[in-house]
Amino acid sequence: MVFENKLPSILKIAWSGRLRSTAGLARLHRSGNDYLANIQLSIPIINNYERLCHTLIHELCHCAVWVIDHKRDHHGPYWQNWMRRARARFPQIQITACHNYDIYYKYTYLCNQCNTKIGRHKIWTKVEKYRCKKCGGDFRLVCH
Repeated sequence: MVFENKLPSILKIAWSGRLRSTAGLARLHRSGNDYLANIQLSIPIINNYERLCHTLIHELCHCAVWVIDHKRDHHGPYWQNWMRRARARFPQIQITACHNYDIYYKYTYLCNQCNTKIGRHKIWTKVEKYRCKKCGGDFRLVCH
């Protein structure tokens, strides 16, 4: 209803374990005169129904801008137009330009100099090779 049946009937939507800092991603490309899109959703970040709905609609709006409007717009006026339509149809879903989800990380590292905390889904086997982007300090594992 939001997209007026103008999106392809076969739009590939796949789960990805590789997306670690973004909840979803619309992949947009052309093949001749065809404007094609598919969506990837993050396994580690989308861990409930609300996040799934929000992220899927967000990414579908990116697909609509590309497939229907034939524009690359990121979060500009074309994308915002589709988001307004989605919000009108689904007012119960909080749809925004960016997510602010608390992401669960299995491992947390702390900079020994400036106390910057970073989370990781996989353990660093050689923690000594990583440096803090803020101060250049080294890290230690603080919890897992």
